[in-house]
Order: sequence, then structure tokens, then C-alpha cells
Amino acid sequence: MGLHSYFGKKSYDEAFGKIINKVINSYLKKVTDIDFDYEFEIKSREANDDEYYNWIVEVYTDIPLPRTFKYNDEYKIKKKLDGFHHSVLSNEIKDILASIGVDTKSFGNTVGVKLMNLK
Repeated sequence: MGLHSYFGKKSYDEAFGKIINKVINSYLKKVTDIDFDYEFEIKSREANDDEYYNWIVEVYTDIPLPRTFKYNDEYKIKKKLDGFHHSVLSNEIKDILASIGVDTKSFGNTVGVKLMNLK
């Protein structure tokens, strides 16, 4: 089934949004000191002519995302870094797409992820 079959459909966006909420909030709680959940809303659409991708997944949040996240003490030691750029979340979301069967790599940069509510 091609991306045309489900991208841009409200039912897909809602189902994918539920997965994103669970996985990304779990990830953030694991590697940072964040003790609350973001409410993610997903809107998928065909890309505009001036965009590099064929499809775009726009990710909206109830609370603006910081440009950088600070690792908790455990991950600072493991990663030997203080934190990570918000673009890491875009890569995590692309990985989730792949894990639910959306082929994001066979045809080059088919799907892009945009975080829409940044500080």
C-alpha cells in the first residue's frame, strides 16, 4: 500500500499521533529530567514544490519544544554530552514510521518530519 493510501487522512494522523505520544514521551522521560507529557498532534500532507520531501509529517505540541534538551545525569555519563538538539526527535519519529511499516528510505527522502511548535 502506498503512502497515498493513508498520509493526509485524519484517521491515520490520529492513530500515528497516539503512537508518537507514547513513544516520544517515554523516550524524553528516560533520557531527560522532564516529568510531564507533551501532547503531540500529527498532520501529514503532501509536500509543497519547494520542500525537499514527497510527504511531510507536521508535529504540533501543546507546550513549545525547546531547541535543545538536557540529558539527565545518567545519560550525560553514557553519551558524554550535556544534551541533544530537537532534530533528534524528528529522527526518532522517522524511525517509528519505519517500525510501523512506512517505507521512508526506498525512494530517497520520501518523508520529512517538521516540529512545528519550537521555542
